Amino acid sequence: MHEYGLALQIIDTLCLEAKKRNLSKIKEVFLDIGKLLMVNPEQLKFSLEIVAKGTKAEGMKVHITFRNPKIKCENGHVSEINFPENSELLFFSELKCPKCNTPNFIFESGKELYIKRIIAE
Repeated sequence: MHEYGLALQIIDTLCLEAKKRNLSKIKEVFLDIGKLLMVNPEQLKFSLEIVAKGTKAEGMKVHITFRNPKIKCENGHVSEINFPENSELLFFSELKCPKCNTPNFIFESGKELYIKRIIAE
């Protein structure tokens, strides 16, 4: 379960920011996560709850937005790939550029995890 490892990194980052900015409590965090990171939102929220105990982030609300990946094909087209929610993302061999239909591409994005916003006291 890699969500626990992600939760550790998120809480470490939040606690460092809280210390830097002299914040007493983190109330909410807004996360943007690429779908290729394969994060289960319930597991991540549960892991954050466990890891945040005893920190300034304990009891915070967690908001998660998932982002579709972008590909760049061999012809230079950049396209967002619209994966449905709860997609297993297992059929990469079937993916093609939606603009020129080539199967030769690289992922430009989709494995990111950003702390987009923090609400704190």
